[in-house]
Amino acid sequence: MRLTSTEIRWMECWFRTILPQDGETFLLGADALPLRSFIRDYFAHTPAGSSIGIRLASLLLTMMLCLRKRRRLDRVTRQERNDFLVRMSRSKIYIVRELPMLLKLTAFLAWDGQHGVHRQLGVIGPLGQPPHWLTTDDAP
Repeated sequence: MRLTSTEIRWMECWFRTILPQDGETFLLGADALPLRSFIRDYFAHTPAGSSIGIRLASLLLTMMLCLRKRRRLDRVTRQERNDFLVRMSRSKIYIVRELPMLLKLTAFLAWDGQHGVHRQLGVIGPLGQPPHWLTTDDAP
């Protein structure tokens, strides 16, 4: 399932909101991760039902936040986006409560794909070949 460049930017923005940034933990941050490459690879290889769910979660959360703040997603601060995700995850409406969870699960798939994170966590043993998206040079 192909995404538009706008959808990729939105997902990247949400993933950078969700994942730790460099210096926030002892682990590698989102800035060290080629998120656009991960997003393209994820949507090229995931089942249609999963891709549609992630795509809708990103679209709905982006629209709700932008309508609420009356600004584009990239003009809303990381803290405001994070507060919004927390607020949505506390909703009484089940489907609304699950939208941030879908994005969180997908973002952490990207983060956990980094061998640097595995090494910092002390995961030893054969890690195999890095995923294709991790070795693709993708300028932000």
